[in-house]
Amino acid sequence: MKNTSFGNLKLRMIQKTINLFHDGPNPLPDMAMSVVDWGSKNGYQTKVWKAENLPDFEQKQWLIENKQWSCLSDVCRHWAIYTTGGFYLDTDCEIVGDLQPLRKYKWFATKEPPRFVNCAFSGGIEGNEVSKAMFEVIRSFDFKGYKGQVPLPAYVGPWLQTAVFDYMSKILVTTEGYHLLSTSEGFGLTYQQDHRGVRDWPQGGIVRHHWAKSW
Repeated sequence: MKNTSFGNLKLRMIQKTINLFHDGPNPLPDMAMSVVDWGSKNGYQTKVWKAENLPDFEQKQWLIENKQWSCLSDVCRHWAIYTTGGFYLDTDCEIVGDLQPLRKYKWFATKEPPRFVNCAFSGGIEGNEVSKAMFEVIRSFDFKGYKGQVPLPAYVGPWLQTAVFDYMSKILVTTEGYHLLSTSEGFGLTYQQDHRGVRDWPQGGIVRHHWAKSW
């Protein structure tokens, strides 16, 4: 794990790029437009990815034809961070704090209770090992043949991402620089709180996740 073609990962900061994924017939949601506006005001480049921007993989066309935008967004977030670096936000997230302190990490994501690693708000430097591993696992997943009880988007998202992160935490030479934000920092409210109608956003949050499923 020490050798990489991307140079010395330890000395680099997350670049000032915000990555979003949005595809399908609907326009970019207002929440995502506010992220684009925030980026332009704060010196961040914003890139909106579509399925056509992703590398080819076995079931890519099946996902497109079946409008599995959530699963495509899971492929995108890891590919975008691994190949270009920067931050990734789902299109139902808004920025309410400062991203600058997060640029010191090699990679980060957000905790989702009870124990999930959720990458709806995440980021990392180009070439980091965790993004690479997550991309390789998710793009190779048998989406079409999945028969599990957990809905496909939820499984490919938090469930599978958590399993990969747990595995990587065991084999990395060092986990220094790999970080999980608290739910209040990275999401504000949990999925359960949001769907109970809770709108008491915590102080000191960086991003608010509105759980609108607006890929």
